[in-house]
Amino acid sequence: MEAEPMDESDEGFSTVKRKSSDPGQIAKKKVSNEPLAPTSRDATSKEEVKPRAKAYHTSFNRALKVFFMPRNKPLDVRSITASIYKKFPGVLDVIRLHPKKLRVTAKDRVQANAIVADPDEAEDYRVYIPGGLVEVIGVVDDFEYPLEDILQYGQGAFLYQSLPHVKVLEVKKMYASKIFDEKKVVRETFSHRITFEGTVLPNTLYSEGLRVQYRTE
Repeated sequence: MEAEPMDESDEGFSTVKRKSSDPGQIAKKKVSNEPLAPTSRDATSKEEVKPRAKAYHTSFNRALKVFFMPRNKPLDVRSITASIYKKFPGVLDVIRLHPKKLRVTAKDRVQANAIVADPDEAEDYRVYIPGGLVEVIGVVDDFEYPLEDILQYGQGAFLYQSLPHVKVLEVKKMYASKIFDEKKVVRETFSHRITFEGTVLPNTLYSEGLRVQYRTE
């Protein structure tokens, strides 16, 4: 598997070109959009948890963007702008992209991460770094390995071993579902969704001397 660079859009989001998902499966003459196996590209965790805050890593060398969107109230752009410049001297730019989105360009990585972690701003607004700017995701299928051990020992490794390994940020168990007797049945699988630090997907997962190949999400 070749490493795929991420393409950043003007809005601060990133995409990777993927092949389209497999067509829906048929169960008892009824078309279902649910994945029938853990290898389906649409299989996701059934657990709903609070999103993990994203952060810029040390090797990031592009514009350091932080975004604000409404959470508990509409964006007060005047108040936010004054607060940002007061708390974080050296901020390069604050721009309202549209009524529900504000973009702050920080002077460095430490400042950008501090803005995201500021509890005063996060109380009323969604303050975030788009995951596509700082993380990439791979899926390991049918791999019986404890999640906590992947997180502790796992790293992303590239084809050329001279390149440094990258950190595993998050590991999630995946679930598969299908329609049976017109009811949705969900089951746990041995597949894992692994989030790596960086903007280029490593070639393999490396853990305790073992290299494991995976697929893109």
